[in-house]
Amino acid sequence: MGSFQRSFHRFISAFLILGTLFSAPIQVLAAEGRSQRSARETREMFAEYLGDEARIRDRERNGVYFVPSHSEPDTVSWRNVLNRLGSWVGREPRPLNQNRVVENSAGFRVSDSNQEQFKEKMNALIEALGTEAVDGHLFQTGLSREEYRNPEVGAYLRATLEELGVTEDQVQIKKIWLPTGQGLRRAWEEFAYFWGQRFDYQKPISAEVVGGLSALFATELSATIYVVQKHDWQIWVPLLTTHLGLLSGITILRRTVENWQNRSLTAVGGYLKQGLLSAMFVSNYSLVIQWQKIRDFIQNNGMEATAREFPSAVVDFVAKNGPLTALQTTFFTAYFVKGVFRFSQVRSATSEGAREVRDSIPWITGLTFFITSPLLIAATGSPGFMATGTPNAGEWGLLTAAGIGLALATHVRRAIAHVTGANGETKEVFVRPTVLDWVSAAVSKVFRFSAEERRNPEGQVCEGAFARLNRFVRWRNPEE
Repeated sequence: MGSFQRSFHRFISAFLILGTLFSAPIQVLAAEGRSQRSARETREMFAEYLGDEARIRDRERNGVYFVPSHSEPDTVSWRNVLNRLGSWVGREPRPLNQNRVVENSAGFRVSDSNQEQFKEKMNALIEALGTEAVDGHLFQTGLSREEYRNPEVGAYLRATLEELGVTEDQVQIKKIWLPTGQGLRRAWEEFAYFWGQRFDYQKPISAEVVGGLSALFATELSATIYVVQKHDWQIWVPLLTTHLGLLSGITILRRTVENWQNRSLTAVGGYLKQGLLSAMFVSNYSLVIQWQKIRDFIQNNGMEATAREFPSAVVDFVAKNGPLTALQTTFFTAYFVKGVFRFSQVRSATSEGAREVRDSIPWITGLTFFITSPLLIAATGSPGFMATGTPNAGEWGLLTAAGIGLALATHVRRAIAHVTGANGETKEVFVRPTVLDWVSAAVSKVFRFSAEERRNPEGQVCEGAFARLNRFVRWRNPEE
């Protein structure tokens, strides 16, 4: 078996081992908690009184939205890993607890910003379902920046909840603002809105931390092999350390980055945001690969000479790496922002759908990095178009990837339609499945992330996953 086949076999084996470890638990027992309803049961219960769910982070949302909590087994956790490892040596699995989850992607509209209407709706909801059912987050959306920063705005929400017997421990109140000013004030607000905001943050789930990092480190094998073969250890050790550190941060906070990207006011704004992220990675590659030259220059010429040369070095750096940064930005904007993130945004119209894409997309992202990371390292590690007038292999690869990204973005956009829900709000839906649906379904099948297993969390043994794992681990010759 050739070296390529051996490397491919090891990669697939490692990927499936990690996927099996972080798949559905062998055994789950419900623990004591405030919420013992699944995402679907919760959605159906509240929809009867409040109508359809809607994406609370859309710019056209204006009012008060309630995001109820639900319960689900901790299917992706270190405790589950220990269960898996223990089962391989014959140990009895330990029970996994149910987690209280508040998926801050979709919620139920309660009222506009009207105190009496809010009190009337919440009172009717509590009479029908009980005080204990009101557990989750309240979002007040469509505020101006001044309203967002004024603690008195929306104070009636907390006062009303306390009057109805709902404690602060049960319901947290959050705000979302939009640029609403005119003239120079509008320009300043749009500038402030461009950057990350507190309401962009969504707490990472286990699939994004444990599963996402597992997929990342497994799929970064390709970049590791390329860098180790191309450079001395004095370069590849710091390069891989900083590279994996940056990717780990993006992977864990993927949902937060997605929220920040999806609320861009214009396409140009979205492109610039992605440009900042791309510049961070390109700069890391370029600077770390040349860190020894930078050190030698400082030692030989001193800090004063270094300070004099710094402005011209920055200009030269931007001139050499600007086109590559633009190329990578084009790929990531098309593939991730307009493709994967857009798919995730539309599928997040319900809390159940949001949870499913948050489970599967970290693995899709990892597989993407398996292909693109070596291309970017190759593009920055050897003379390219700006130096020779001819793109190098990495730049040709990124050009191809950008074309694939644009095709994916077009594919996703054409599958989306606008419909009016039962509550009169316009929402986006997919009128036909996309390639990302097929990939997400395949990932969910292999790694057992389906919502059905969350709704039926009783003794589960992933016989199919173990069979696939054993088949690949024992595989030596693809023709056998």
